[in-house]
Amino acid sequence: MFSFSVAFDKNRGIGICDRLPWHIKEELALFKKNTINKNIIMGRKTYQNLPGKLKNRNIFIVTSDINYQQEDCTIINDFTSFLNEHYNDDIYRIIKENPYRMAEEVNGIGFRIADEIASKVGIKTNSDYRIRSGILYVLTLALNDGHT
Repeated sequence: MFSFSVAFDKNRGIGICDRLPWHIKEELALFKKNTINKNIIMGRKTYQNLPGKLKNRNIFIVTSDINYQQEDCTIINDFTSFLNEHYNDDIYRIIKENPYRMAEEVNGIGFRIADEIASKVGIKTNSDYRIRSGILYVLTLALNDGHT
């Protein structure tokens, strides 16, 4: 299973020059606590610019470079295929029934992408799944803006 953790600055930036736009000890400690012994999906540049190795985590690196290799990491060259493998044959049922589930379980797929998929498969804008996911999305944005 995958969960997601998102951090961004007040301008919704997640990086600058392939690095985090800040260095806050408490934020880094929270990231460590929330990701220890868990799966983490990140882009190649993010991984390459980490200050050190992330121990005790299953790291999945998304890259279009088919020759890229990294010891102790799983390389993902095709994110769609990865989703298919992760959800097995359930991917199509999940997409048709509740694509918002992916926003909650797969790092890299947020509310906006799930909402776009939902629209294409005919999920109504007043769907309970959409409303719940939208509320979580807005609350996450507010929390990251410093509202508690």
